[in-house]
Amino acid sequence: MKPQHATVLHGPLNRDGGAPRTTSTLDVGHGGWASIADTVVGGFDGDGQDDLVTKAEYDEEDVRFEEDMPDDVLDAAFYRGTAKGLKPAGDVLGITGGATPVAAGDFDGDGRDDILARHDDDEPIAVYGSDEGPGRGRPGSGGLGLRMGVAVAVGDSNGDGRDDIAAYPWARPPGWRCYSAARTASAHPVHPATSRSTDPRSASTASQGGTTTTSDGTCTWPTSTPTGAMSC
Repeated sequence: MKPQHATVLHGPLNRDGGAPRTTSTLDVGHGGWASIADTVVGGFDGDGQDDLVTKAEYDEEDVRFEEDMPDDVLDAAFYRGTAKGLKPAGDVLGITGGATPVAAGDFDGDGRDDILARHDDDEPIAVYGSDEGPGRGRPGSGGLGLRMGVAVAVGDSNGDGRDDIAAYPWARPPGWRCYSAARTASAHPVHPATSRSTDPRSASTASQGGTTTTSDGTCTWPTSTPTGAMSC
C-alpha cells in the first residue's frame, strides 16, 4: 500500500514559469488505505480559499478489507484550504458511501461552492456547501432532472449569480443540454436543473457545432464530440 499525495503550489504564480512561493504536501490516501479515484476542488466553506474533496474506490475483494483498517480512513474526505496547505476536516455527507463527485459550482448563489455528484445509475445529486464544509448544511438534493452522461461543464450562463450545468448525456439526439439553476428558493433545496433546460442542438445540427441562445443564456459548442470544449 502506497500513500497518495496532494501537493499545493503556493502562489503567486505567473505564466513566465516562476517558481511557487512554497509547496505543501499531504497524504490524502491515508497511508495507502484509500485508493483515491476522484477529486473536486472548490470554495466549499466560503472562506475565500479553495478546498479539496476526494473519493476513494475499492474492489469487493480488496485485500485491505482483510486487514484492520484504521478508524479515520474515509472514502469521501474534505480537506480545508489554509494558508499553510490542506487540512483534513472530516467526511462529506452525500458523497460518502455511493456517489462520485463530478464538478463544483455555486448552484444556489450563496457564495459557497456546491458539488455535483453522480450515483452508479448516472442519477445526479447536489451536495451543498456550508460554513462547515460540503454536506453539513442544507440537505443534498436528488431528482435534478438531468443525465450527465459522458461530459459535464459548469458555469454561470445567464449572469444571475448561480452556476448552471451543461451535460452531454447518453441520449438521442446527441448533443449538449443546458440546465439553469432555479432563480428562487423554496422549501425544497434549489435544484441545478429546472424546466427551463434545453437541448442546444437538434439532430440536423448535431455534428456541426454552433451557438444557441435561450431565455437563460447562450451556449456554444464546437463539434458533436463530447470531449470538445463547450461554454455556456
